[in-house]
Amino acid sequence: MLAWSQSQMWLMNVFALGELVIAELVTADPKERVLYYQYVVGGSSGGIRVATTRSEQRIVGVQSDTVYTIGLSVDGNAGLRRYRLR
Repeated sequence: MLAWSQSQMWLMNVFALGELVIAELVTADPKERVLYYQYVVGGSSGGIRVATTRSEQRIVGVQSDTVYTIGLSVDGNAGLRRYRLR
């Protein structure tokens, strides 16, 4: 079972690519003035493959079994990361 304790969470986007369905959940931290992203990746059959922890990394693209994210550092630099889904 998955549960999140943040009181202000919004479902922002749902991505679908072939057999993958990715739900994007966003929370705002008013003290830090930053948005945090969490993702749930499931199959079209309804099973959950992966659920991420809270992070400043946001998914910007999905191709086959590769997910691309981008995050901003404190000094304003952007970093692109690539993850493989298993």
